[in-house]
Amino acid sequence: CWFFSPTGNLTADKVRDWMGNFSTNKSVAKYAARMGQCFSSTRAIQKLPIDDIKEIPDIVRNGFTFSDGVGNISFSIAKKIAYELDLKTIPSAFQFRMAGYKGVLCQALDVKENQVQVRPSQHKFESHHNVLEVIRGSTFISAYLNRQAITLLSALGIPDEVFIGLKDLRVRELDKMLESEHTALDFLQRNVDEYGISISLADLIKAGFLRNNDRYLMNLISLFRIMMLRDIKKKAKIRVDKGAFLLGVLDVTETLQENQIYCCVSDPCNPSSRKVITGRCIVFRNPCFHPGDIRIVTAVECEALNHLVDVVVFPAVGSRDLPSECSGGDLDGDDFTYVSLFLIV
Repeated sequence: CWFFSPTGNLTADKVRDWMGNFSTNKSVAKYAARMGQCFSSTRAIQKLPIDDIKEIPDIVRNGFTFSDGVGNISFSIAKKIAYELDLKTIPSAFQFRMAGYKGVLCQALDVKENQVQVRPSQHKFESHHNVLEVIRGSTFISAYLNRQAITLLSALGIPDEVFIGLKDLRVRELDKMLESEHTALDFLQRNVDEYGISISLADLIKAGFLRNNDRYLMNLISLFRIMMLRDIKKKAKIRVDKGAFLLGVLDVTETLQENQIYCCVSDPCNPSSRKVITGRCIVFRNPCFHPGDIRIVTAVECEALNHLVDVVVFPAVGSRDLPSECSGGDLDGDDFTYVSLFLIV
């Protein structure tokens, strides 16, 4: 809870007025949520001239907003963001806050230099604070099954032996993790978490600390192993190969057809190396409660989208937008898990 002690020239009411105009939100819960939007943990990048902020229409079909929460950004601003965040590569998409808008901005080739394109579905309240603030950039995260996903897949006919086999494989890998530098490094690089802890530990191993029997690093690796085993036991959190946990964006070129997705993922060991995923996959979003929340799609190659990496691109055509079929999701910052169907069938 935030408290503010007023001064002679500044009161809590003045702070709220500076944050934006929330009067259009008549619901108390939504009013508080919109005000809380201003307190997101962000990094201010730059103030954009009003001419560089362009509102474009949403893509709506059959009463469904396919572009709900996602806009476009130029490569030049994406490069600026990567520089400000000290990133080694330029992400394809960013979760952002700006002038009462929220959601995701994805690189698009037809956006003018230094321009941002936002949509009405991203506009939550009136504000003149035109500073582009970024929460995070898109990145590769390993795919995991959890108790909910396993229960639904089991209900859809996947044999229990498949999940037991995956669990046993991960436990054996964890047991081998402490045997040598090579096995520890290999395991950490293939288990990328959202906070980058595994990559940081892998970098320490590459620097030779484990080779020199550094006690601090050895304790960290042992703790990491215990946490992974705990997650398997308590949450049935099992990593799967040929999958990823990625930020969802939209195919603005309208090249993808219904029930098709585009995924090009980077190699955590070599970020400059990329691989386009093809074939039948399942896509789901956490939390998932109904068997219909797990969708079967086809991952395809698409030349018009080959500039996008480490995001899952959903089609802008069809009878209904695919994200909303995944537990009622949208594209304002939701992450989606895709797993090759070959791996679990």
